[in-house]
Amino acid sequence: MQDRSRIRRAAHVGWAMGVLVSTPAAAQEPPATAPSLERLAKTAEGLAQWGPWEEQAAWIDRSMTRVWERNGWNDEPDRFALETMRDVAAIPPWRIFERLDFLTSRARERYDLTDAQAANLKQSIMTETATLFARHAPTIVRQINEQTRLRLEAEDDEGLMKEIQGNVARWMQDTEPLHRDAMEAFARVTSAFESGLTPEQKQKFAADRRMIDKLTRHGEQLRAEGLAGRFDPEAWGMSREEFTGWLREISLHGPGNARRGEGAVAAAPPRWLAHVPSTWRYYVEDATQRFSFDAAQIKAADSILAELAERADRHLLAQRKVLDTVDPAARASHEAMKPVLDLFESLKTRLDALKRREQKDDPSSGTPRPRPGGGTP
Repeated sequence: MQDRSRIRRAAHVGWAMGVLVSTPAAAQEPPATAPSLERLAKTAEGLAQWGPWEEQAAWIDRSMTRVWERNGWNDEPDRFALETMRDVAAIPPWRIFERLDFLTSRARERYDLTDAQAANLKQSIMTETATLFARHAPTIVRQINEQTRLRLEAEDDEGLMKEIQGNVARWMQDTEPLHRDAMEAFARVTSAFESGLTPEQKQKFAADRRMIDKLTRHGEQLRAEGLAGRFDPEAWGMSREEFTGWLREISLHGPGNARRGEGAVAAAPPRWLAHVPSTWRYYVEDATQRFSFDAAQIKAADSILAELAERADRHLLAQRKVLDTVDPAARASHEAMKPVLDLFESLKTRLDALKRREQKDDPSSGTPRPRPGGGTP
C-alpha cells in the first residue's frame, strides 16, 4: 500500500458506534439523564475528527447491507431491522437526542404504541444510557480519544492488519465490563417494553425479537473473533482493500495527520464539502465572519442555507438507491450529485449578494480567516 506514512489513526467505525449506542446497565441511583446525555454527546463529538459523518455513515451503510446479504437475512423483520439501523447510522452519534427521538418514533409506528408506551420506552433508554456514561465514562472517553488519534506505522498490508488486530483485541478487552453491563441492561429494557405491550403488539414484537437474537449472536461472534486477535474487515462487510482505503480517507482529517519525517502537521481541510449539505453551515459560518455580516445579514444567510439544504436533502433522499451503489469515495463526482453541487454554488452566490458595497470593496473581506486547528477553504 502506497504512502503508508499518511495513515496515522484508525479504528473501525463499528467499535465506537457500538460503545455509543449500546444500552447500559442501571446503577443503584441513576444520574440525572439529560446532563449525562449531554456530556456523552459532547464526548462523542470527538468522532467528528474522522471527517463529515455522512462519509462515515456511507461506509457503515454499505457494510451493514453486505452483512445482511451474506447471512441471508431477508425476512420482513430482517429488512425492518436493517432499514432502522441504516437510518440511525445516518444520524451523527453526537446527536444522541435525535437518535433517541428517531428510535422512539420508529417503535411507535411499528407497534402502534400509545403515548404512554412510547414515553416509557424513551425514558427507559435515556436512563440506561445516562447510567452507562456515568459508570463507564473513563473507558468511553479513553477509547474515543485513542481511536481518533491512533498512529499506525506498518509499512505493508499484512503488517497493518496485524497492528489493527492487536489494537482491536485490546480495545475489546478494555470494554468487557461495559459490554457485559450493556447486554444485561438491554435484556431489562426489552423485557420491560414487552411486558407493557398488548397481545397484538406482543405478536408483532415476537418476530422482531427473533431478529434481535440473531443480531446479538452475530455480534457476540464478531466480538469473540476480535478478542482473539482475529479481526477481519470481511466479517464486517468490507474488503481489506476497502478498509485500507477508508483508513486513507480518515487519515486526511483531524489531529495526528503529520507526515513522518516532515516535522509539520498538514493543514486541515475545509470543514464543509460541497456534496454534503449538512456541512454547509460551516461554510456559512466562515462567510459571515469573513464578510463581517451584521445580525440582519446573518439571519438572511441562515434562511438561504435552510432553503437550499432542504432542497439538497430532498434530492439526496430521492437518489438514495442510486447513490447506495456508488463507492463513498466517488460520490462527490457522480452524476446524481450534480444538482447538489449546483445548489452549493447557488449558496455561495447568494451569500455573496448579501454583501454591502463597503464589504465588497474591503480587500480583506474575501480572505478566509484561520480557524482553530488550522485550515482554510
